[in-house]
Amino acid sequence: MVASEFSALPPDMELNESGRLIFEALLGGASHREILALLADTYDLTGREAEALRDLAGLTDLLADGGYVPTTSRVPLLRELFLAVTDHCNLGCAYCNTWSSRHKAELTVLQLTTILERFALYPLEALTVSGGEPLLHRDFPAMLAALEAAAVPWSLNTNGTLLDPRRIGLLAECRNLSGLLIGLDQIEGSSAGLKTHSKELDLGLERLCAAAPHLSVRFFTVVTRENLEHLEPLVRYASEHGIAAVQLEPLLPVGRGEQSSSTLALDQKAWRRSFDLAAALKERWGDLVQGNLVSMGRHFAALASADPPTGPGTFRVCSAGTTKLAVRPDGGLIPCDRLWDLVVGNVFEEHLLDVVERSAALRDLRERSTVKLADREPGCSRCPVLPCCGGGCPAPGWYAHGSLHRLDLQSCLHYYQEGQR
Repeated sequence: MVASEFSALPPDMELNESGRLIFEALLGGASHREILALLADTYDLTGREAEALRDLAGLTDLLADGGYVPTTSRVPLLRELFLAVTDHCNLGCAYCNTWSSRHKAELTVLQLTTILERFALYPLEALTVSGGEPLLHRDFPAMLAALEAAAVPWSLNTNGTLLDPRRIGLLAECRNLSGLLIGLDQIEGSSAGLKTHSKELDLGLERLCAAAPHLSVRFFTVVTRENLEHLEPLVRYASEHGIAAVQLEPLLPVGRGEQSSSTLALDQKAWRRSFDLAAALKERWGDLVQGNLVSMGRHFAALASADPPTGPGTFRVCSAGTTKLAVRPDGGLIPCDRLWDLVVGNVFEEHLLDVVERSAALRDLRERSTVKLADREPGCSRCPVLPCCGGGCPAPGWYAHGSLHRLDLQSCLHYYQEGQR
């Protein structure tokens, strides 16, 4: 029964004064937001209860039309949350995107619990816990307990060098932990700044497999000019150790990677070759080989074919700042972990809805899906596949030019084709 079905209070319905006020508000056409605000006032709710009602108001407004919410909405229907619990790390990767805040902050368990409570009302499908190195959190057991208490499936990003028996035992007890993403860039070689295979990793994987065989373990591999020709041994190692997937990813010129790109980033010909190598590895190893180098190579090959797809949606539009957000260890709210230095608010100081409404950066990200690329990049106006191009990742353009509307060169078909010459 819905109140709007009636023009007056049914005689058989008994309500106290508070209920009557709410019912009359419904009859008067009040929105979900107004009703929940009335609830907060009626019951004199303060603190977390009132905050929860306010966030619920925004969520129910979105769900009122059946659950579909366009990315241009001012209120996000969050699907993904990236949560960095610490800035501390025991490595110094050349492409680290969190480098600017290294060793500066760490979430307390109370702060972590507060964040999880504030985001609990959103229909999260993916919660990723990262850092820094999350295994270095000073209260690691309590951190895991707080995550488990949230009763949301979550995954953990780690460099894999600290998987000792104690930590593995704690992870094995986490029933909501779905898997680990371990950074590993090379098996052979000793290139500075890349994550390299070690005996500690061997032992950690062996212990993890024995203690928690149900966990999915994947490798995250950043492909650079130093390891481009040495990917086969890494994939073979993954196969031999029961790894679910190896994600082959390009180096992005963001964070510390902006400084290292001159020595590590692939040039045009190597960029083109990286797709050929990824495709060859995919053909040999099947679903073990995944990542953006695989999917982008497949898209580029299709676009360069005699009958290229040109419809909208051929390339996925970036979800940063729309259905995906990230939180730094200092509480800073950012659109994505790749936009680490683009802080749009603070979860401990502001309501998420207020941040979304006032932030020019989040508005720009929402508009990326509606503003034509040719209007943002005049040089793209004659591109034959312009209708299906979303502009790629916004992070490189923001770091290089301070704009979220610039084209990501690595996602450009023309750049890909130039690498063939």
